[in-house]
Amino acid sequence: MQVEKAFRQLTTGVSVALVVGGMAEGPQIEALRRGARLIVATPGRLEDYIGRKLVRLDGVRILVLDEVDRMLDMGFKPAIRRIADCLPKDRQTLCYSATLDSQIKEVVRDYLKSPVRIEIGSVLKPAENVELQAFEVDADSKLELLQHLLGAEQGSFIVFVRTKHGADRIATRLERSGIEAARIHGDRTQAQRNSALRSFAQGHQRVLVATDVAARGIDVAHVAHVVNYDMPKEAEDFVHRVGRTGRMTARGIASTFTMPNEKGDLRKIERQLNIKIKRFRVRPNGGILAAPAPDRAAQLAN
Repeated sequence: MQVEKAFRQLTTGVSVALVVGGMAEGPQIEALRRGARLIVATPGRLEDYIGRKLVRLDGVRILVLDEVDRMLDMGFKPAIRRIADCLPKDRQTLCYSATLDSQIKEVVRDYLKSPVRIEIGSVLKPAENVELQAFEVDADSKLELLQHLLGAEQGSFIVFVRTKHGADRIATRLERSGIEAARIHGDRTQAQRNSALRSFAQGHQRVLVATDVAARGIDVAHVAHVVNYDMPKEAEDFVHRVGRTGRMTARGIASTFTMPNEKGDLRKIERQLNIKIKRFRVRPNGGILAAPAPDRAAQLAN
């Protein structure tokens, strides 16, 4: 949806069809029937339309595979292959990816001819204008620590959790404590996700609780603080989550909650990304923060 919106802002008089799941089919099918020059699509819905003969792709000259690594992680590789088989062999193909692992190399081998690799910026490193910090905390004290940070810091928060149930539970508990919170995860409809993101972007809720479905592509300028409530599985997930704050030249803070048995996972992320994360401990007697840097501990304790 953001790609389609940006395309409309950058062009005039070029027809575009948005083809995605979770939204009404009528406007999408009508846009296709009018003869859209550009189709911006998710693989599942596009393949559905191909199977129902609602779209023809034999005239496509350019194929763009955006966020290839994420699509492969989500299991879209077979759908991408079936869609590509419907396209002319003589075309230009562009792949955009944050990583270049063996799966991505296989896509490049299968779909690109004489490819040129262009690398822009550091593909696996948080922006330097984001302050990175980690808190060692027991599972039962995570919510209290989050509430403490919300009271100590200004601005809006995105809180990343591992599961859909966890997102609902944390958002509900925040709301019960008087903190307005929106939520985004895979069990919510596209309309619910749009509403939650729009409400958060407009400042109606201070907190957005989300699974990794929101770790990429969400561009809300005013996010002051990202919280990894649950540790990310991979270093690249850490980078994408952290990238929701500190947009452009703005400053941002990224806090990661680590349970005692996750300290090794945090060190692994530091090694892989060649970064250093400031560490703090949460005392078991009431959630008072103790850290190697006294000035930061004092700031959070006040």
